[in-house]
Amino acid sequence: MTPRNTIPEIDGAFKAFAEVRFDDLAGGTYTREHDLIGQSNWSWDTPLIGKVSDLFFVG
Repeated sequence: MTPRNTIPEIDGAFKAFAEVRFDDLAGGTYTREHDLIGQSNWSWDTPLIGKVSDLFFVG
């Protein structure tokens, strides 16, 4: 697969920030925040936000 742009690969630690609003706080664990803009192989489409500071990405 040939990359579509020349952005270099991430080869070390990095920080990512997201602001998310959850309207249904009683919705249970593993509430999903969907990325409706980046529907491609080049984006994180469904990050799972946990109750602690951990963040899990499911692609």
